[in-house]
Amino acid sequence: MICAILLLMGFALIGSRVRENLFTLAQKFIATSIGVVTFIATAVYDTVAALIVILRVLSRKVIIESGSLVPLLVLLAVAVLILSRLISNYHRPRATQ
Repeated sequence: MICAILLLMGFALIGSRVRENLFTLAQKFIATSIGVVTFIATAVYDTVAALIVILRVLSRKVIIESGSLVPLLVLLAVAVLILSRLISNYHRPRATQ
């Protein structure tokens, strides 16, 4: 009888130890996954920020400092074309009454 009780207590203690290890493993996996996602998001953000800075410098050189009106007119034409395309593709759902 005492051996059966000791056996059950041993299984209970081993089970609780395994459960602790399982939770520790899951916690490490989640922390690592969050770290990887944060790294990727930061890399994408930094890349976009760098491209914006580069495009600002180039646009200033081409449009403002060149003194020519042609690049400005081309940029305006492209902006109007893109805006008209966005407006034509916009579909508002009908209002239901």
